[in-house]
Amino acid sequence: MAISKDAAANFETLKRAFASGNVCLLECRDKKTGELVPVICAMQNSGDPKLQIEFVPFAVIPENPYEQFDSRIDENGEPID
Repeated sequence: MAISKDAAANFETLKRAFASGNVCLLECRDKKTGELVPVICAMQNSGDPKLQIEFVPFAVIPENPYEQFDSRIDENGEPID
C-alpha cells in the first residue's frame, strides 16, 4: 500500500513545523462525540490581529496508538500475522 502524495506533503509540512518550533499539542473536543482528545497541530500566523495563531491539526490520538494501529500490513492493507 503506497502512501498518498497528500499524506507525504502533509508530513513534509509537519517536519518543517517541527524544525521551526511551530508545533503544539492541543486538547480539542471531537465535534461528533464531544470527547476531549489530544491533537498534534502545526501553528501558523493567521493574519487576523484578533487571532494571532491558528492551528492546523495533523494527528488525533484518542487512544494508545500501539493498541489502536498496526503497521504490520501487506501490500493489500491486510494484517500480517
